[in-house]
Amino acid sequence: MKLSAKTPSATYEAIDYWVDKATSQPIKTKFYASSGKLMKIGYCLNFQQNLGESRPSETLIIDGIDSKKVTRMQMSNYRFVDIPEAWLQSGYLPRFKGHKQSGCFVE
Repeated sequence: MKLSAKTPSATYEAIDYWVDKATSQPIKTKFYASSGKLMKIGYCLNFQQNLGESRPSETLIIDGIDSKKVTRMQMSNYRFVDIPEAWLQSGYLPRFKGHKQSGCFVE
C-alpha cells in the first residue's frame, strides 16, 4: 500500500506498507520525508500467537540515511488496555510519560 500524509504536520509525507496477502500480516514499511528522501525502513519479525492473533514479537527499524543505525524493538506480554484519548493526539506527545501498568511507558 502507498499511504500519503493528509496534513503538513504529519511526521512522514509518505509510507510504503507491505502486507502479506495470505495472512494480512505486516512485512515491511518505508517512511519518506516531504523531499521524497527515504528516512526509515521497518521490518516486522518473529510472529507469535498473542491475544488470539499472530503478531510480530520483534521490529527492526533501519535509518534511511545511515543504515548502520538500527533500532530493535522486542514486544512481549501483549494485553488489551484502555488508554486515554489524549494519548492519540500529536499535541500530547511532548507530555507523554506513559503508564507502567498498561505497558506503555518511556524509560
